[in-house]
Order: sequence, then C-alpha cells, then structure tokens
Amino acid sequence: MNAAHHYQGGEIGRGLQPGLTGHPLHREVAGSPQDQLLGAAILAHTAFIPGWTGDRQDAVERMTAARTYARHGPASAALLARFDAVEAVDETRCGHSQTALTLLRHAEDALGSVRRIMVGARV
Repeated sequence: MNAAHHYQGGEIGRGLQPGLTGHPLHREVAGSPQDQLLGAAILAHTAFIPGWTGDRQDAVERMTAARTYARHGPASAALLARFDAVEAVDETRCGHSQTALTLLRHAEDALGSVRRIMVGARV
C-alpha cells in the first residue's frame, strides 16, 4: 500500500497523533523513494489539521517533515511554493500574519524566478 492509497482512502486526518513519526503513513512515506514528493505533499497538507485548530507547534513540525522529505526528490518550485502557501494559512490561523506574508512573498519570488527562466529560454 503506497502513500497515495492512504490519501485516497481517507486515512489522513483520522488517528493522527502529535508527532509525525507515530503515524504509519509517515513511516511508509519515509521509506518509499518513488513516493517521496507525493508523501511530502501529503505531509504538508496534513499541517492544515493542527493549523486550523491553532496548534502552531504541530503544524510547524508537519511542514518541517514535508520539506525534509521534499529534499530527497526533485521538488519543483511550484511544489515548494505550495508548501509556503500551506504554511502561510497555518500561520494566519495561529495569529502570525507577518510570518504568513513573508512565506507568501517567498512563494511569489520562487514562482517568479521560474517564470523569468522560462521566458528567457524562449528568446
């Protein structure tokens, strides 16, 4: 069973405990090289769960794990910008709007750099 099955099966959000390493999905994603970017995306989106309830520490831990997993694969600027956006939502929900704005600027800069490279390649 791969990470996509867990996600599609609705297991994300049920039975998650604080601390990422305790959930079977996190252990599976860590040991599954072909799913590392998918697993990183899933982990990032699980940060919405504690973020929505104001548990900033747990949300930050999940985002840290997601970014760590993403470093093991060829993560695109779009994926990393999405992580910034997810984290910005969590920061906003937890009352840290300035941090959220910084994350959104970082995402915009990353996507802008990619766009400039792509436009330059067409010339």
